[in-house]
Amino acid sequence: MEKIDIKEIWKSSREQEQQTKKYSMEAIHHYVSQRSRRTSSSVRWSIFLDIALKGFVLIGLVYLAQIQVLQYPFQVVVWSLFAATLLLIVVEFMFIKKLSSIRDTDAVLQNLSSKLNYLQTTQKRFILFSALSSPLLVLCGFLLYYYLKYNSILLESPVKDPVPYIILAIAFAISYVAQSIQNNQQITDLKEMLEDVHDETKASGKISAMKASQKKRIIVFTILALLGLLVLLFFLSNWFIA
Repeated sequence: MEKIDIKEIWKSSREQEQQTKKYSMEAIHHYVSQRSRRTSSSVRWSIFLDIALKGFVLIGLVYLAQIQVLQYPFQVVVWSLFAATLLLIVVEFMFIKKLSSIRDTDAVLQNLSSKLNYLQTTQKRFILFSALSSPLLVLCGFLLYYYLKYNSILLESPVKDPVPYIILAIAFAISYVAQSIQNNQQITDLKEMLEDVHDETKASGKISAMKASQKKRIIVFTILALLGLLVLLFFLSNWFIA
């Protein structure tokens, strides 16, 4: 007689239950809305972060403008960069305003479609402006370095000394490519969310997987927290004994 494996039967029934379990459309909409809010929050914070970086650029440019050693042509360049950076900051605040106009209280499909359109149009323009922050920061660093080391600022033309300009181009390219990759991933995520709204079975599977992943993270976090507490108690006990 064949031996019955109770554990295998229980495991199989659990897997079947997870596969067949379906969530209501209300639960699916809630799940999709949560993912959508996380995406918009990530985009919003990336804009605020870039505004902060451009703020540091403005501070550096103001400091450079006060240096008496700067000759007239460099003063013009510095103040031109200041005006351009300030204009970029104003435009980026407009991007935030446009993103904030997409309300999470709207219908799920309308909300997702609006955010997808934002990422495919406005966000791509933001990435171009944001990528300029890296070369601007590097340029400010170059100018300050030359001043502090040589007490003068002498940037050669690209023909005589192309290295600084190559570095500026690389800084822009790295930032632009990295942000474009992230934006494309967010676009893919939103498209998947739109599919989830129409595919109850697929969405239910993702919700089940997400809940299982959350349970694992909670278990891992609890174990790490307990280990950290034990280590802390160990050091405290040794300290009191000493």
